Amino acid sequence: VGRPNAGKSALFNGLTGLDRAIQSATAGTTRDVLVAPLCVPGGEVVLLDSAGLCVETDQLNGNAGVTPNLAAGTDLDQGDDPTALAEAATRRSIVTADLILLIVDATDSPLETTRSLQSLMSQRPHLLVLNKIDAATAPTSGLPEFEAAVRVSARTGEGLAMLRERVGQKLFANVETHGSDLLA
Repeated sequence: VGRPNAGKSALFNGLTGLDRAIQSATAGTTRDVLVAPLCVPGGEVVLLDSAGLCVETDQLNGNAGVTPNLAAGTDLDQGDDPTALAEAATRRSIVTADLILLIVDATDSPLETTRSLQSLMSQRPHLLVLNKIDAATAPTSGLPEFEAAVRVSARTGEGLAMLRERVGQKLFANVETHGSDLLA
């Protein structure tokens, strides 16, 4: 999950090793939710790539007010607006996800974007991912909001192994496996 052009599709392709998601500098390219398997330490997960969430300027400035319901708009008539339909699909995916990768573009107001997107997640389990670190000019180290963030570059591949490891830790750290349960 992230804003348009945060590099979600490039990250999806980089993590999965597949070239399924179209990558473009044009915002709003991703319209459908794409699905692919991802091997992480501890097991295999299903990774989804979805459209970016548009965050209003008021939300970026901390004036978001009440946290919006993530499922809001999912049952409303979206008409023929492809952007609204794509965002509704993203919001439905958020509600059902076991872990959300909150993708923040390190080159585009990362602190404000992180704060606004985290407010949208409310109680959902998520992992903060700073993407495009190879192009970032503003330092993010030393800021409490980014202490637990995984820093990656989907373009160069830097940090992708660490991201896979952290996803595995988050999803499988407290899972108890029983080999005898697998044999029936």
